[in-house]
Amino acid sequence: APFRDPMRLDRLPIELTEGGNRYRLEANGDGGFRMDMFSGAERVVGYLAHDPPRPREFFAPVVEGSYALTSTFLRSLRISRVWDGYSLDLIDRKLFRHEAGRTSVRPLESLAELAAAVRGDLCMPRCPIESAVEILEELTGKPLF
Repeated sequence: APFRDPMRLDRLPIELTEGGNRYRLEANGDGGFRMDMFSGAERVVGYLAHDPPRPREFFAPVVEGSYALTSTFLRSLRISRVWDGYSLDLIDRKLFRHEAGRTSVRPLESLAELAAAVRGDLCMPRCPIESAVEILEELTGKPLF
C-alpha cells in the first residue's frame, strides 16, 4: 500500500489513492484498526488488527493454507514495489504502474519481456524470475506464456 509516511492514528479515517487503487485506514470501534483496499468501487482485500494479542500458533492454519496448491499465492506470479510517488505491481503477464491517480498497464508478451521488467522496472536484477516461472508452470500445469 502507499503508506509511505507515518500517520497519526488520532486523525482517522485516512484515505490514500495510488493509481486506480484506494486505501482506507480507520478505527473499527473496539480499539482496533481496519485497512481496506479498493480497486475502483470494488473492495479487493481488507485487514483487521485488534486485541487480544494472539499466539503464533493461532495463525498456523491460515499460513499453512496459503501454501496449499490451490491457493492464490501458488497459482499466480506477483511482485509489488513502492517508491516515492508511484508503485508497480507485476501480476502474471501484466505490469501495472500506479502514479498520480492513474494506472497504466503494460502487457508482457514473453519470458524475455517479463525478465526485463523484473530486472529493469522493478529494479530486481538478481531475481531468479525464470526459475519462479518454471516452478509456477509446474504447479499450475499451464504455461505462463
